[in-house]
Amino acid sequence: MITVAVSVDMARFNAALAQYMAKTSKTPAEVLEKKGRDLGIRLFNGFRDRKWGGVGKHPRLARAELAARTATGRGTRVRASLMAEYLSQRTALRSALKSFVGPKTDQQKVSDIKKKVSLWQSFVGKEIGLRQRGIGALAASFLWYRSRSNNAVGTYYVKNRNGVNIGFADRGDGYFRVVSDADGAALVDSRYGIVATALTGMADDMIQYLRERHGIIFQEAFKEAAA
Repeated sequence: MITVAVSVDMARFNAALAQYMAKTSKTPAEVLEKKGRDLGIRLFNGFRDRKWGGVGKHPRLARAELAARTATGRGTRVRASLMAEYLSQRTALRSALKSFVGPKTDQQKVSDIKKKVSLWQSFVGKEIGLRQRGIGALAASFLWYRSRSNNAVGTYYVKNRNGVNIGFADRGDGYFRVVSDADGAALVDSRYGIVATALTGMADDMIQYLRERHGIIFQEAFKEAAA
C-alpha cells in the first residue's frame, strides 16, 4: 500500500496497483520501492513547476517583485508572525519617542519619522528574505528520493537549510508513505491538484502495462479489486 499525506480518492490507483502487483514478476516490496520513488519524483516535479517564479533558480526574484510592486505604488503583505513582532516593536518605539521631555525640533521630528519608516522597512526585508528562501521548499520536501538508498526500510527525513524536517519517506512491511511537512503544501496541492495528478499518471502507467503485457482491461480489473 502507498499512502500520501494529502487526502485524495485512492480507489482507482489502489485497484491498478493491486492488479499490477498480481501480474508483475517483482516482489511486493520491490513494487512499493519502485512506485514510492516514482511518486516522490512526480510530486517533486509537480510542486517544482508550481513554485513561485516557475522552474529554475531565481536568486533575486523576491527583491525584483518588491521593486515591481513599489514602482506601481503597491505595498508588501507581511505574514502574521512577522506582523505581530513588528507591532510589538512599533509600540516600544513609540513609547521611547514619546518619553522625550520638551518640544522637539523639526530635525528631531524628521528623525522620529525615519526611525518608524526604518522599522517597517526592516520587517519588509525580513518578509522578502523568507519568501526568497521558501521559493523551492515545497518541491524540496520530496528530495529524499535522490539520496535515500534503494530498499531502505524506516523513515528517511528531508531537512531544510536550518535543519528543520520538511518531509519524509517511510517504508515498512507492506507500505510506503510519502509526507511533505513544508508549510503551504496542502494549500498548493488543493489549488493545483498535484497529488491527484501524480497518482493518476502512475495509475495510467500501470493500466497501460496491464493492457499491453497481459491483455487486461482495467474496467474489469477495477471491479475485481473493488469487490
